[in-house]
Amino acid sequence: MAVDPKIILEHIILRLAPEVGDIKASDYGYWEGELPVAAWRLHLATALTTARQALASGDHDQIIDAALICPSVERTGRSLKLREMRAARQRQGGTVRGAMQTTRQLAVWHPYIDHYNSLRAKGMPSTKARGLVRSRMTKDFARGTFRPGPAFPTDRTIRKWLTQK
Repeated sequence: MAVDPKIILEHIILRLAPEVGDIKASDYGYWEGELPVAAWRLHLATALTTARQALASGDHDQIIDAALICPSVERTGRSLKLREMRAARQRQGGTVRGAMQTTRQLAVWHPYIDHYNSLRAKGMPSTKARGLVRSRMTKDFARGTFRPGPAFPTDRTIRKWLTQK
């Protein structure tokens, strides 16, 4: 028993119309400075437009061709959408992980930042205050109480953490 190609196209239209929304022919290209429409959305829009045009034409051969082509174009669009969503999740995961690492490091650096800020508030020059805090960090590192990483932080790292607001 063969499936009527019109039913396939009608289901494609019902499935894609709410998801695609209003895409015009001008959305397939864009001027410099404009944001392009996502490729996955254009694939879904192409499948939707092809299905609508084939049904509207009433031509049996065009309907059969569209019923064969549209599901493939839709699958490609869904695959691109999934890939884009995974990449977005990975970027977000990196952002969350970075924020957690910063929070953990801030807990380690907090006493030294406070010490540095109190010395600066008393009018001590930044280089001298940083040197005093660095010597305190060196003593703490030797005792094992200061462990930001496997090695003692560089001068650049110390400057970065102590001059944060």
